[in-house]
Amino acid sequence: MVWSPDGRRIAFAGNGDNNTSIFVVNADGSGQTNLTRNVPPMFAVDPAWSPDGRRIAYTTLREIRVMNADGSGQQRLTRTRGQDNYGPVWSPDGRRIAFPRGSPHNSQIYVMNADGGGQRKLTQGKAADGVEAWSPDGRRILYTRDRENSGDDIEVYVMNSDGSGQRNLTRNRARDFQASWSADGRQIAFASNRGGNYEIWVMNPDGSNIRRLTNSGDDSSPSWQPISR
Repeated sequence: MVWSPDGRRIAFAGNGDNNTSIFVVNADGSGQTNLTRNVPPMFAVDPAWSPDGRRIAYTTLREIRVMNADGSGQQRLTRTRGQDNYGPVWSPDGRRIAFPRGSPHNSQIYVMNADGGGQRKLTQGKAADGVEAWSPDGRRILYTRDRENSGDDIEVYVMNSDGSGQRNLTRNRARDFQASWSADGRQIAFASNRGGNYEIWVMNPDGSNIRRLTNSGDDSSPSWQPISR
């Protein structure tokens, strides 16, 4: 489930006509609409709003598509055989989309233009990499790496948006994931079981000053409050 940038609508993946579809609904629960009803093969997940709220990217089986926020203008952005493309994440200016490509045990981060052009691989190696978030200024990308493909050693990394400057921020043999930037770009929140239970942690963008924020035993999916204007 993801909110539209203006906070008026919600996009989510749900069951529709015995298939998984992308729906939108107004914030008060009215106006629920199936946007991908007529999109073969009728299996759609991972909705992501563009920053201007006009488009929604999503995953259908192995490919990434984009559509207008009313479901019109359906367009396929990726075309690969034998590899999955999933989890699209828009850059803050809406011009690029980052996403993982590969298999569950060997995936790399790619970036492409919003029209599907200019696809470029940013990470290398035999690991499972997943996109987390762009920095608010669009210069860096947070991602996770499961180096041993075990699910037990997941680290939070950062790199420049061109793939340079890759750096491990957490360096801890635990599950560190669900990382997100604060709206001012000064802090990164993430979930981790490094203390035995899943809690919310926060750190500086360079990985320093890591500290725990919660202590209740099962906390995840941190989300920053927007800056008031």
